[in-house]
Amino acid sequence: MASSDQNTQLADLLMEIANNFINVTLEQSDDMINRSLGMLGEFTGTDRAYVFLYDHQEKTTSNTHEWCAPNIVPQLEELQQIPYEALPDWTNKHFAGEVLVIPDVLALDAAGTLRQILEPQEIKSLITLPMMEGQTCTGFVGFDSVRQYHVYTEREQKLLNLFALMLVNLNNRIHTQTQLNQAMAKAEAANQAKSEFLANMSHEIRTPLHGVIGFTDLLRKTPLTPVQQQYVENANSSGHLLLGIINDILDFSKIEAGMMAVEMIQTDIGDLLKRTFNLFRMSARSKGIQLILQPDIRMPKSILTDALRLQQILTNLLSNAIKFTEKGEVELKTEYQSVSKNEGILRFSIRDTGIGITDDQKQKLFRAFSQADTSTTRKYGGTGLGLIISDMLARLMGSKIEIDNSTGSGTIFYFELPVMEVDAQTQTTASDFPLDLSPASTIVDNNPIIDHFPWKIMVAEDVALNRMMIEAQIRLFYPAAEIQLCCNGKEALQQHIENPADLILMDLHMPEMDGIEATRLLRENETPGQRGVPVIALTADAFIQQKERCLQIGMNEFLTKPMDAGLLEATFRKYLINRN
Repeated sequence: MASSDQNTQLADLLMEIANNFINVTLEQSDDMINRSLGMLGEFTGTDRAYVFLYDHQEKTTSNTHEWCAPNIVPQLEELQQIPYEALPDWTNKHFAGEVLVIPDVLALDAAGTLRQILEPQEIKSLITLPMMEGQTCTGFVGFDSVRQYHVYTEREQKLLNLFALMLVNLNNRIHTQTQLNQAMAKAEAANQAKSEFLANMSHEIRTPLHGVIGFTDLLRKTPLTPVQQQYVENANSSGHLLLGIINDILDFSKIEAGMMAVEMIQTDIGDLLKRTFNLFRMSARSKGIQLILQPDIRMPKSILTDALRLQQILTNLLSNAIKFTEKGEVELKTEYQSVSKNEGILRFSIRDTGIGITDDQKQKLFRAFSQADTSTTRKYGGTGLGLIISDMLARLMGSKIEIDNSTGSGTIFYFELPVMEVDAQTQTTASDFPLDLSPASTIVDNNPIIDHFPWKIMVAEDVALNRMMIEAQIRLFYPAAEIQLCCNGKEALQQHIENPADLILMDLHMPEMDGIEATRLLRENETPGQRGVPVIALTADAFIQQKERCLQIGMNEFLTKPMDAGLLEATFRKYLINRN
């Protein structure tokens, strides 16, 4: 009978092993099992402690973990994939959930398989206990006595039985974690594949659209008959419409794949509102709709926010409001509420006097590829993604799109954005906004400034049609420029060495040497401390990861195809204005 002191030691040992198993990581589990076998072996005074697992599909058993006392020969490598039929008595007992005890190996049948396996290991006595998971035996744990015979006590059987239960729990946890890791790896691989597919799709679709929109933009500026002008306008408008649909689908896919990140930057909120508002003045005027901007002059002038995503939300909501309003007005309004010294809530609302939304239709608005009523698709067009993308972007920024509707008298879409003030002392004033915001007011003239300085501008682009179009666009606002055309990054580097450019417009995906590598080598070869040549990325790869990569290796700006001629001219002017 075990003494009170021995029972206490046994309880302490089991508690220590249990704590170790609870806290062990997947990577440390094998080492922890071996250490626990050593603790058990030393406690019981046996010579070898081990774990075997059963493979019921292959009908074999293999030694997976082993501890040996000093001078005891390990057997782990020798005891692999032993067939069930070689150990019928052994497996039958375990599968029935019974303990196998052999007090004397030499007392076994000399011709039997079991003795032939145990005797070469110099085992005198042993005990094994099945690892039971419900009614299924998944393996067994055991002790071997090699140096002397050993009678295994009830206490030792209890110790092994509890250890077997711990191993079953640990193995289940390992199995679950392994499956989880595999699932995460699969999901990551699928995400990566989706990311690559989206990047390729974006590039392949934007590249021909770059030509369609670019050349029709150029054609609009040539002498045309009224009918030809109308045809060109229709083709250009269709190209921009297709680009909007493609952007919606790609944005939706990127958000779903978790590839859309919020980038907090210092933003002049008044300037953002004016720029967004001006985008729609012409479309509102063409429909006879009054477009109203009502800013809250209490709001700070400068905030930290993702200006690109915020403008995208406002653009989507304003576009929808104008599209579904036949007469009356569309209003963009802001309201600011201070929360603390440097924090506040900025509410944006877009109100229209359009067709309105019923409660039933409201339920469909934020479902992908759906609209409030299928008749709206026929009459107004669109993918139905604008609102769901706006809501997904708003949620990324800590908000959500809400609706206040009254059928027949219009709709209000609004969202409240938590913002951080950059300078709490500086607020927006009425002078930050134009006094006349009616549709009849003068539209901002976006025509480029003509610069007759003989700039040296390099265009690195592998598609011949794109080179032709980009050159023609540059000639519109830099007619005296010397334009160097290159087919790849290697050619661009060589030409820049021979005839240094004032500015380089660099495509990213080119043969022989891409734009990333060309820019990296260009920056490495520049003289430290001297102003380097501005490098502007122009690419059909519109992903934020690519933008970050371009800026990290030394590009100055990142523009996407299809090319916006006004933005291209403004970017050129930004970097060329101080170089002569």
